[in-house]
Amino acid sequence: SAAAGYGSLGLYMMTRKPVPSIDSDDLGWFTKNVLENKIFNVVVVAAFANIWITTGAAVDIATDASGAITAFTHFISGS
Repeated sequence: SAAAGYGSLGLYMMTRKPVPSIDSDDLGWFTKNVLENKIFNVVVVAAFANIWITTGAAVDIATDASGAITAFTHFISGS
């Protein structure tokens, strides 16, 4: 999947011309008022922390990091 990702985005990222600066006037309403909001950012971080805690991933990483990484690589290689 890494090769497919590079094949689809690698050439674009190498040849694009970066936009030097973006003013808030260039953003749309949703981006300006929702995505650039600190409250929204805190909610997203809290949601990801909740996912890590409720799935048990945080405990697995904290107690047995090498075992969790081994299990993850085994899971990825099987898919």
